[in-house]
Amino acid sequence: MSTLFHNNTSDEHIKTNRSEDRIISFQLIDDNASPHKTGLAGQALAKGSNKMHAQRGPDFLWYVRLEAGTVPPALQQRWTHFKRMVDDIEGYFKARNMSIKTIEE
Repeated sequence: MSTLFHNNTSDEHIKTNRSEDRIISFQLIDDNASPHKTGLAGQALAKGSNKMHAQRGPDFLWYVRLEAGTVPPALQQRWTHFKRMVDDIEGYFKARNMSIKTIEE
């Protein structure tokens, strides 16, 4: 007899018809701060010339990828909850003078 594991939060995106690939855009917190503070990935993200994607894999884990370049090592992980991933992304980029502007679904 097989048992199907069911996690009420794992299929929430199906109930709300939300995308499993969401685009996160950023903005600078202080326009006058040194551009070196944002780091290499941050400069392109803040200008909008690069996009960060939050994606949900077939294993139901969230991860981030960039359209160009490499994801910073601190964000090269997988999350079980979208909100926790966003919190980690916000914390990482806040230290680099950036905040999340929008999350497109």
